[in-house]
Amino acid sequence: MRYVLGSDIGTGSCKTLLVDEHGVVVARASGLYHLSHPQPGWAEYNPDDWYQAFCGSTRQVLKTSGIHPRHIQAVCIVGITHNPVLLDKNSTVLMPSIHFNDVRSVPQCDEIAAHFGDQVLQRVKNTVGALWTFPQLAWIKQHRPDVWQHIHALHFPKDYVRHRLVGWIDPRVTDFIDASGTLLFNPQTREWIDPFLDWLNFDRAALPDVRSPFGYAGTVDEGAAFHTGLHAGTPVLVGTTDTAAEVFAAGAVSPGRGTIKLASTGRIAFVTEHPVLHQHVLNYPYLFDDLWYPGTAVKYATSAFRWLHESIWASIPNADYAVMDQAAAQVAPGSDGLLFLPHLLGQFAPQWDSQRSAAFLGMTIRHDLRHMTRAVLEGVAFAIRDALEAVRALGLDADDLFLIGAGAKSRLWAQIMADVLNRPLTIPVERDAAYGAALMAGMTAGLYPDDPIAIASFVRTEATVQPIRAHVETYDALFEIYHAADQALTPISARLFEWRSRKI
Repeated sequence: MRYVLGSDIGTGSCKTLLVDEHGVVVARASGLYHLSHPQPGWAEYNPDDWYQAFCGSTRQVLKTSGIHPRHIQAVCIVGITHNPVLLDKNSTVLMPSIHFNDVRSVPQCDEIAAHFGDQVLQRVKNTVGALWTFPQLAWIKQHRPDVWQHIHALHFPKDYVRHRLVGWIDPRVTDFIDASGTLLFNPQTREWIDPFLDWLNFDRAALPDVRSPFGYAGTVDEGAAFHTGLHAGTPVLVGTTDTAAEVFAAGAVSPGRGTIKLASTGRIAFVTEHPVLHQHVLNYPYLFDDLWYPGTAVKYATSAFRWLHESIWASIPNADYAVMDQAAAQVAPGSDGLLFLPHLLGQFAPQWDSQRSAAFLGMTIRHDLRHMTRAVLEGVAFAIRDALEAVRALGLDADDLFLIGAGAKSRLWAQIMADVLNRPLTIPVERDAAYGAALMAGMTAGLYPDDPIAIASFVRTEATVQPIRAHVETYDALFEIYHAADQALTPISARLFEWRSRKI
């Protein structure tokens, strides 16, 4: 039997799967790490945490499965995008990696937009925002000249982990989808954009070589073999972004299919033949020629649930996420009129407002922690509906919607999503980007057909959740209130953001 290893460097953990030649997962493990917030509006990582989590989860799947590492034909790592990892000439990380939720580069966004106008949208198919690498680099240039003058290589999360795995043979390689997440790369011509780089005065020698996600970037070196348990010489793919991999893992490989991800962010993606040029649509080329996966995103999804656990539930003995789920299930749909706006550090769709803040609304003496917990689940669902309706108005929709991500493990949350959206949602058995990474490795290594339609047949369905009519009516009424509240609180959030900024 032959196997492949797929790994996903996610927002809160590294998930690693060992998959056999029939597409069946034989072992899985994860390694946790933390997103730090050293100042208001900041969110960043220590890149070494990603590598340590990858090593630990890889050792664990090998131990659990009992598979000899010589039987692993290829490794593919995917991960979160936009986060720059900057290295000096000695391959030392120069500073923490800025996460896409970070809003410190908002002033630089305004500068870029004022200078280039519509050129950004026309060239890269996206508009300027703090989640992209371009303004993050502009912030670093302005505020960290000590870092800027020593930049020798620009990585992204999966690239950094992969190149530690292959021993730094070629430290500057990425794929065309991750490159598109910089706002410095034209996804149609597959070229870096000279005017943007000139304005930034970024050293082109530090830019990665852009390749196919399915190509090989190197092989596992001796040192990494010792740390991971993998066999030295095992081929390693270039890899890609987590969203591209999870859309593939869900079996969405042709137009008319889409995914809604309940992960740290709530990501909505559709497979199409063309990008959709609009300031509120995220456009990326897909893994396969002539296809795209435009969509939108909600900034906080499972991360909002995790925030509730860490801030309140953590003081309750043995209160894990399953216990929280059970508590929320005791409350009727609508949480007795308690609403939650899940904008814990700004908002992506539909307002794309970095100054937005979260709120519980309608709280009375009758409400308790159970109501708050269900309100968080419902608030994320309302936010996703708000984002989905915005892009549907632009013509983006799908006949089949797959619900993926860690949040889809909760049948309660899946039902809430189906009820709030009033759409059937299909839940695949494997819901994570790591499975898509494994499928990519299998295609390149020759274990699976070199045909995405054939690969989609590997995707097994766990359930299709149908909306419940009575719940739909309840949520339709509450969504109108949610939407009105979200709009009404925008100026209040701006005033609070300004007050917090003065306190830094």
